[in-house]
Amino acid sequence: MLESNGIIDKVVITISEEEYATLREMVAAMRDRNLKYQNSAAAVLRRIVQDLPRNAQAAMDIVNSFDPEKYQAVKEFAEAANGGRNINTNVATTN
Repeated sequence: MLESNGIIDKVVITISEEEYATLREMVAAMRDRNLKYQNSAAAVLRRIVQDLPRNAQAAMDIVNSFDPEKYQAVKEFAEAANGGRNINTNVATTN
């Protein structure tokens, strides 16, 4: 619509060639950054979607293979290695 009524042409005519060239370079740089970002974001999303079934299967395998007895044995070993003190798995501590 702006082009059809001549406003863009009138604005462009008032810009010096040097300023116009600078504006074109700035717009081209913004376009390139935008395309790079869109392509990068699209690639990341595509990779996530493609890897999702495999990752979901791996997570399901971990859950299905969880052995509470082995977990308890690891916990008891950690407590023994900690001088017999209780290992609190529910509270994070900071030093």
